[in-house]
Amino acid sequence: MFPSPIRVMIPRFMWQTVSPDATGSLIWPTAFFDAVFRAPNGWSIRDYWSRVTFGLLDLRFDLANLWWLLEREQSSLRDDRGGMIAACRAAAEENDYSLAGYDRVVCFVNPPPCNAGAIGAPGDVVLDQGGSLEMFQHEIGHLLGFEHVWGRNGVYEDPYCVMGYTGLWAHDIARPPEFARLTTIATDFWRSGRRVAAASLYRLFVRPEFGGSGALDSGQGAAGFFDPHVAHVRTGEAVWLTALSESSGAEPVLAVMPIPEGGVLAVEYRNNTGDDAGVPPAVVIQTIGARSPGAGHHEVDPPWFEATVEPQAGASALVLNGTDLAGHPFGGHRVVVEQVATASGVHRALISLH
Repeated sequence: MFPSPIRVMIPRFMWQTVSPDATGSLIWPTAFFDAVFRAPNGWSIRDYWSRVTFGLLDLRFDLANLWWLLEREQSSLRDDRGGMIAACRAAAEENDYSLAGYDRVVCFVNPPPCNAGAIGAPGDVVLDQGGSLEMFQHEIGHLLGFEHVWGRNGVYEDPYCVMGYTGLWAHDIARPPEFARLTTIATDFWRSGRRVAAASLYRLFVRPEFGGSGALDSGQGAAGFFDPHVAHVRTGEAVWLTALSESSGAEPVLAVMPIPEGGVLAVEYRNNTGDDAGVPPAVVIQTIGARSPGAGHHEVDPPWFEATVEPQAGASALVLNGTDLAGHPFGGHRVVVEQVATASGVHRALISLH
């Protein structure tokens, strides 16, 4: 497990002056907040992030027992994410609830709407009851230090990472009977997202020069924690990869190869099981540090979705052939599926990088 638990406080607030276009909704009961964020039920935010990070990240949520009044006008503040978080932090302290000792704060405001999401500094999150479970998973990912992933058409364009678009390849989870009558604004609330990509885990835990410095940007103790899951290969070398959602933690789930143009080629195998139940099976090819989002974007060397390969022997894909966004030429690299195998329900693929 990563050096220490990550302590997160969830204060809850009602707007003092509600905007005329606010979405009416009954306040979620405390039992529902508990189930969504911290209960050991298999689908809570805590359970999800523990599972998809191989137990490296241990979120510890504390939940305010009461709803407090946020003495602000919703219409004047709801679009200012940082302003809402600052106001909520100040209000918590005014209500004699110290936030000292917490690594992050998740501010919940009601009623919706608001500009829900995370901010870069101090890394807090503001949410409302208009969000879905997958949206909460994504925003808590930012709290943990994960960046948006990129792809062919820009930001969010990695279909195999929860830090991309939400709503894509999510899967249904069973609504607990105790919440059968609870109303959610988001019609897709009871859908859980795909896993965070192994390439995103690699960037965060293994390669600080790519902008990943470990949970909460601490930069302390990150090296080595994800290494057992990574195979470092050379050109022409082949390695067996276990499907990310089926790994027991004792075998590689990501193959990484340095490329002459700078950065690395990162390859993982995804199968439609577990948290990836909604994804099409594929060998997924990404790069880190080879492409830049360019001016005006805050992401630093994000994982970049390049292509997929069918998980069948002989299939291949050529990537990085052409030029990058700045016009610099790439030499081209091919990823080949040499073999596939299944044993005891675990899917594996022998991958070579060239």
